[in-house]
Amino acid sequence: GQTALYTGHLDHARRAAECLFKMIDDQPQEDRFYYHMTRDGKLVTPEVSPKAGFIDANKTEQVYWEASIAMIFLLKLYEATGDEESLTYAKRLWSFKLRCQDDSSAHGNSGKDGYVSSLYYALTGDARGKEEALKFCDFLLSTQLENGAWCWAPTDDPVRIYLNWAAEYSVWLYEISGSLAAGDRTWGKQGKQKSATA
Repeated sequence: GQTALYTGHLDHARRAAECLFKMIDDQPQEDRFYYHMTRDGKLVTPEVSPKAGFIDANKTEQVYWEASIAMIFLLKLYEATGDEESLTYAKRLWSFKLRCQDDSSAHGNSGKDGYVSSLYYALTGDARGKEEALKFCDFLLSTQLENGAWCWAPTDDPVRIYLNWAAEYSVWLYEISGSLAAGDRTWGKQGKQKSATA
């Protein structure tokens, strides 16, 4: 979807979005987000496979990026085309994000979540997006090593520490700062009023 969008193939991007719409519509529980589908477009739940992958909103240390990847694409499609349906489904994912535990914006698994929060703020003015993005940035800055890298698990692999994690989280900080600045220019530093229905 992202590749199609960035290369101007909007018909293909829309088809990818429709696949995500179906994934979101087919979720059987409000406190779980199942993130795999079969090749024929069926959501993989425990009825389909005992190894069905999901984010459990009631637990910490989840693979939060799985929902954030989908939301990033839907917001980017809305930004590029004004497609309101994409924004509507992105808001549904945002609601799920808010049901997750506090570490969804303060964990090594939260990079895409921090970015999507800033993007959500930039495009909607919802100040909660800015708050969640800043929470992730504070987490990153508080866990950064003195040499500028991050290390999330015991490892002696310098490539993982200095290239993989350091590069990824530096990119997220850069992208988040850009989205927050864009949101502040559009909505003002406080953003729109928090809305219980957003």
